[in-house]
Amino acid sequence: MKNRPSMTLIIAIGIMLILALMGWTVVNFAVGDYYSAARFGQSQKALYLAEAGISWAKTNASCLDGNLSPVTHNLAGGQYQVFCNASGAYSWGYLPSQANYTVMRGINVGLGSLDFSYCVEANNNFTFSDANRNIKFFNGNIIAQNYSTDGNAVVNEIGFFRDYNPLPGPIFPLGDSSGERTQDIPKRYPLINMDYFFNASNATGTVWPSGNVSAALAGVFPLGNQAGTDYSVAQMVHLQGNAASRTISSIRILHGPNIGVPAGNITVRVEDDTGGAPSGTLAVGTAVPSGSTTLSAEYAPASSNWNNIVFPNGVEFDNNQDYWIVLNATAQANDNYYTVRMGYYTGGKGAKGHGPGWKTQNDPGIVFSISPASKATDLTWIYTADPAFFNSMNNMVVRDVSRGGWADTNNWAVISGNPVAVSGELFNGTRVQVSRPVLDLWNAGDILRLGRRFYNGNDGASDHSLWYSKGDALIDNTASAAVLPDTSIVAQGDIAVLGNAGNLAMDSRTAGGYVYPVMATQSGNVYSPDGLTGRAVRGLIYSQEGSVVLGNISGNSVVANHTYFYNRANFTYNASEVNFPPSSFSVNSSVSGWMEK
Repeated sequence: MKNRPSMTLIIAIGIMLILALMGWTVVNFAVGDYYSAARFGQSQKALYLAEAGISWAKTNASCLDGNLSPVTHNLAGGQYQVFCNASGAYSWGYLPSQANYTVMRGINVGLGSLDFSYCVEANNNFTFSDANRNIKFFNGNIIAQNYSTDGNAVVNEIGFFRDYNPLPGPIFPLGDSSGERTQDIPKRYPLINMDYFFNASNATGTVWPSGNVSAALAGVFPLGNQAGTDYSVAQMVHLQGNAASRTISSIRILHGPNIGVPAGNITVRVEDDTGGAPSGTLAVGTAVPSGSTTLSAEYAPASSNWNNIVFPNGVEFDNNQDYWIVLNATAQANDNYYTVRMGYYTGGKGAKGHGPGWKTQNDPGIVFSISPASKATDLTWIYTADPAFFNSMNNMVVRDVSRGGWADTNNWAVISGNPVAVSGELFNGTRVQVSRPVLDLWNAGDILRLGRRFYNGNDGASDHSLWYSKGDALIDNTASAAVLPDTSIVAQGDIAVLGNAGNLAMDSRTAGGYVYPVMATQSGNVYSPDGLTGRAVRGLIYSQEGSVVLGNISGNSVVANHTYFYNRANFTYNASEVNFPPSSFSVNSSVSGWMEK
């Protein structure tokens, strides 16, 4: 090569050109990717603006009627323009503006008119019991995806006294023969605008509650190793009275769920009291019926259940003395422990710790009972770790939603007093008493939900109002008939009508020439089971995503994902009861086209 310098130069120049070409290619690809990404981002922003226009159109009364001239709205970074005709809603998003845009995206959505012209509309199933079809009357049109009215598991069976008759015959059961009935699949299922009802209620101070609506049921003591520390638990008992009331032959302890995999038995001891804490010394009775002098035993605990520990040779203890029930579960691995439920016992205090390091507190203690003596934990007190959860909740309702719905009366209870604040080393929260014993049925960690309770005679403030409950709502007929004139209830949770003390009388709230639904929820259920007396509501009963279950009731209209009627039902459509304010409901929609420029 040294004899050919020109060839070397040519090769070097060629290599440099190849490298330059490769660099130019890489740079062009990078620049192209950058502009492509930027272009895609701008296109997405324009699409979001167009979607915002469709969302606005779905709550506009003129648009739902198919008669809206072009309207332009400004949002951050761009604009959207909407107009509506009989074919649907059209929306364009522009960046940076309609007059001088660089990117435009458009959407065409079929909306149709908001239609509340049915006596019953079920987005999914319309069901009632075949055995009682002769006492169900629907004086108005019915529309549903599926019909089940003959009591078997097969839906949409066509024929006389089956699920339905084909058109033009009426839907069974037969109602007012003067009117024709239709059946079809819902095409424009109405959707509730919860924000509208929240704002309307907020303006009149009828949004409930002001604080949290959900909390976990608190109240377990660790028994074993928690975070590297071994814990025992104890409960003071005060024995006094005659010999029978001072004798222990068995002890029942309520356990919560196990944490980790605790192993081995639990030792239960009855110890003397020393300075307000367990002494570490087994108690000795003053009278020994069968020769035993101490109370100590072991048991293999069943989690989330009562555990009964029997002492065959029951011991009678000294009158008017304090003793301790002490539970030990030693040699557990790190973060493996049993749990014992917290309870309220007026005769003593609880303790947590081990040996001389006991930490005591007057409340709470463990859930226990002694037999045959009448010492037991009061199971009508429940706990949360939220110190403000039960504030101002007297006479309201609390439900364990982890257990289920309203059909089981053990799933809910009325709050029967003001909360008691509990603070200390063992617990820091709120204790409140409820109307029935639930502590041995509701598990620690279950989710509690508050409900606004409406009951006649003591709740006059609920009349003549639109109420918005952030939790459940209970119309309580258990003590007396609930009479709620000009009252509408919208709830984020369930709405339940319970009790047979009298006839429910309820009609919807009217305002500004419009009417509100009498009962409405977006994601909850409306539950009014069979009652001994009639229930009469005037207005729309509505659940967008849940079920409406009604028995022995009369009304006007029902719209729900699922509807179920049993026993007597009598519904007569009334157009004046579905004249809702603009923006309070919208309709489901389907995208029929889009464009980009």
